[in-house]
Amino acid sequence: MIVTRRRPRPLSSVLFAMAIASMLVAPLHASLIFDSNVDASGSGLGAVATILTVHETGGGGDGMESGCVAWNGAADVVGNAVCQDGLAGGDESTGSSQTLTRPISEFLPELATLGDLALVVNITEPGQLDPIDLTKLYIEIFDAGGTQQFFASLAAPITLQAGTGTGLGSSGFVFRLDPAMTAAANLVNGGVLDPTWRVGGGAEFEDFSGGNEAVQVLDIGIGPVPEPTSITLLGLGLLAMGVWRRKRKG
Repeated sequence: MIVTRRRPRPLSSVLFAMAIASMLVAPLHASLIFDSNVDASGSGLGAVATILTVHETGGGGDGMESGCVAWNGAADVVGNAVCQDGLAGGDESTGSSQTLTRPISEFLPELATLGDLALVVNITEPGQLDPIDLTKLYIEIFDAGGTQQFFASLAAPITLQAGTGTGLGSSGFVFRLDPAMTAAANLVNGGVLDPTWRVGGGAEFEDFSGGNEAVQVLDIGIGPVPEPTSITLLGLGLLAMGVWRRKRKG
């Protein structure tokens, strides 16, 4: 009788498996990191998936702009009571297309995975040259009943230069999940995108000069779409290659 002994699994493998298992049964918390500047299509808050707009109220009494939006299962809610990550809240602008959660269905069918969601921060300062400190930023995803299923917050405060990447709804600063957590995010809900889930979030700014700041959701997994002319040229090239091969065989 031959007896074989199974080699014990390395501790690192066991810990990794336990971490993945925990992500499948509990809301995932991850880190947002700065990625790049982006020029978004369209102009104005109504042309992009804006979730938050903040403007300091009361003449800048507390030295910050802070706000958030969440989904309670029936409606959007704002303010300190629902803000995460220690945000004070209270500076939300709630006019048309300014502060609201967005359903996942709004990003389908183009959105392939949860990890492709990113936040774009728009800043509009009067002089457009002064820097502004983004001290807190997070994205929060809720199921239809209002239970948090995903949460990702800014890894570290960052100073943004108002003169680059400005304009509400037109350009801004992209913050995405770090690579390791992007992979983990794609396992949430078994990797299935539920169209009834909703995207909210929050942000806090300091050292501002009084302009509006906004946060929008972006699908960074969408690649550039070839122009019709490019597609036509590609088709002609393939056709010519086929004719050339047939002539060689003949």
